[in-house]
Amino acid sequence: MHLLVNQIKSAIEKKANNRKIPPSVRTDSFLKGTDLWIIAHAKKENAIVITHEMLVHKSSTKLNISNINNQFNIDCFNPYQVLWKLKARF
Repeated sequence: MHLLVNQIKSAIEKKANNRKIPPSVRTDSFLKGTDLWIIAHAKKENAIVITHEMLVHKSSTKLNISNINNQFNIDCFNPYQVLWKLKARF
């Protein structure tokens, strides 16, 4: 799993460099967090990711899990979409 996380981290860093995102933004706020593990597990297990984070415009300096999932072809839903798909009733 560590190899997959490192591959995803390298790909994210490359995309961040291409977008001219300052190192402090991508290193401190995203790359050191748990999002990498979530993305790596979802990629390895062909799973979905559930998050409240919304897509941000490609010119944004913010890296978020929804945009990264799109780049790696991982399905990403918010909790309400999942509840709707599961036809949850309360």
